[in-house]
Amino acid sequence: MPLSVCGNPLPTLYRRTIDPSSDAWSDTIAGIGPLILLVGEQSTKQLLCTVTGVANAFSLATAPLGLLTIVTSLLRLCGMERLRAFIGHDLEARTVAAVEMTRVNCGGVYAELVDGYLIRNTNGHPAGVAMGVSMIEGDFTSSLNEEVVRQVMECDAYKERKRVNGIPEDCAQVHWCIQITSTDTTAEIVDEVVEMLASLHGVDLMDLGVGQFQRRFRVLYRKYSNKSKRANVRVEAVNITDAAIRSPTPCSDMSVQFTATKLTYVLTFDAVSEFVTAVPPSRITTATQGFISMSAILAIYFIALWHLNWSPSAGWILGFLGYAGIVMGVIGGSLIIHSSCEYITLNTLSSTRTKWVDGIIFSALAPDSMDTSGSPLWSTSAQRPQRFEAVWRKNLSSQRSRVSSMVAFVLVSSYAKFEILEGVKMDRRCSSTGVIRVQVSERISPTLRRPKNIDVRAYDQHPGKYAPVDGERIAWYIASKYFKDRAFRLRILSLTGLFLQVVVDTEDNDRRIIFVSFKGGVLVEEGLAYPDARITIAFRCSPSSLGAPTPLLARAIMRQPRWIVEHEEMRSGSIPLGKVYIFSVNSMMNWWTMSEDRNDMADIQKHLNWPMLLVNVAFFMSLLTARDSDPVATVLSDAFRDPSGRVTFSGLEEEMSEGIVDYIKKTGLD
Repeated sequence: MPLSVCGNPLPTLYRRTIDPSSDAWSDTIAGIGPLILLVGEQSTKQLLCTVTGVANAFSLATAPLGLLTIVTSLLRLCGMERLRAFIGHDLEARTVAAVEMTRVNCGGVYAELVDGYLIRNTNGHPAGVAMGVSMIEGDFTSSLNEEVVRQVMECDAYKERKRVNGIPEDCAQVHWCIQITSTDTTAEIVDEVVEMLASLHGVDLMDLGVGQFQRRFRVLYRKYSNKSKRANVRVEAVNITDAAIRSPTPCSDMSVQFTATKLTYVLTFDAVSEFVTAVPPSRITTATQGFISMSAILAIYFIALWHLNWSPSAGWILGFLGYAGIVMGVIGGSLIIHSSCEYITLNTLSSTRTKWVDGIIFSALAPDSMDTSGSPLWSTSAQRPQRFEAVWRKNLSSQRSRVSSMVAFVLVSSYAKFEILEGVKMDRRCSSTGVIRVQVSERISPTLRRPKNIDVRAYDQHPGKYAPVDGERIAWYIASKYFKDRAFRLRILSLTGLFLQVVVDTEDNDRRIIFVSFKGGVLVEEGLAYPDARITIAFRCSPSSLGAPTPLLARAIMRQPRWIVEHEEMRSGSIPLGKVYIFSVNSMMNWWTMSEDRNDMADIQKHLNWPMLLVNVAFFMSLLTARDSDPVATVLSDAFRDPSGRVTFSGLEEEMSEGIVDYIKKTGLD
């Protein structure tokens, strides 16, 4: 039977719901390719720096500019070595990559001020470094004291968070110092000062050691009473009339003068970046922007689907799935990059109080610089409070840190330019007065001494440990051998006016809080130099670090405005110090006590251990006499032991020590 052929065309049964065209996906890629490849290289890296949580990652992912930048950034920072080599970054330090896409600001990273803007760098030999500063000044009142104590507690909490999260001690350091000055000191002011010092270091005011120090400090000003003065002030206040107020008589002619006790607190933070002035919005704001971006893109997809009569093509499906994959991938990559760092925030009161001043100091690391004026303070023109946050890049084997709840957004609008605050100089090491007011010292006659002046300073614990040098070894030899010689001990204490108290730190039994007060007794070419104020210092340290007291105690004599030279029998040509060079009082006033920006604590120890000889002897003697109440003197002797475990001194050291003791005894009898 022959095969019959139908002449009618075959009917089309159904229209395909998916367009199999091979050019659909190519057209999609061609359309968004320039957007992905050419847009957002630097913008994407800046946005990656602002990622602090899921909200930021979602906002970045819903409008994914610079997609390839995110992929390469993830590989550069967190990828395996083979993948890094594949993209040509196998020899790149991960810290360099971290600077571009995270807020890392410590651990090999430092900040510079360029044309008023902060810029992070990883250069191994920086010309200078920028540090954050927060400070407050005012009258010595209970409200200000409470704020300062609260800020010190926040610094202690920050250090503890650093330790718990494994950030090295020498990274993102915070230092603080306090100076309290009074030109009309009374016993009541002394009580308030001691209470303040005890609160700063977390010591109970009822502690026996603190009480003993307070009594010894108070007795020096017991003869000055506030009661009679307050009565006189009230009488004068009643007699002041409107006519007197309108009188053109100068204030200096008034019989009653009000002199307030002043307090200055300064903290420095050496982990800063361009993000210190960023004002982060809420997570809701950031997430809302992400939803708006996603809604706009999804609207475009649904308009395209409507144009296809609600029958999705292959290009539409692949495009939609690709967008969903991009969103999930960018969120994951952003969070991985974010979690490669540890984030520790130092809470400061400047964000909630108006009296605090935040700024930046830039200190040039010029070892040959002779400038002793201090570092200028830079601040934003709007006096914007700063965020002190340590961002440390973790090792790849470290556990992921918890995601920060703070959001940094709108980066460009958050950048701030810093301007110099005229007339304000800062102590970048927090090793003298914090705010530097004294640029020139003067020598005055002993008859112009003001006995009611005090200068009280407090410092946090310095992380460095120093071995005793020659002058400190001589001081220890003299103190350990002659501290039981009552006449000699009283002679040394009379020359220096030193007394101290050692208190066990309640938070760390291996740490001590030292309260020291002395009037001076610094060896200079002309005799013994004394500041025109009794100086008192409180600090924390380990007992073993007390073997090198020069850098700890010398902080109290820095930036003193007036000096007095007495006891000419102690001039360098008379006291038997051998060939040791003792500088003049002018050199001490104009350089050695003004150069804390140039000389760190190790330099201070090297150059001042001989001028501080008598002060160190008095310090060691006071520690040894307190042996019954605290074993710190026993631990202290370990600093002077040789490798065999014995405390030994050379014949030259013993000969020099005995000569110094004989001379001091002789001058005491004259």
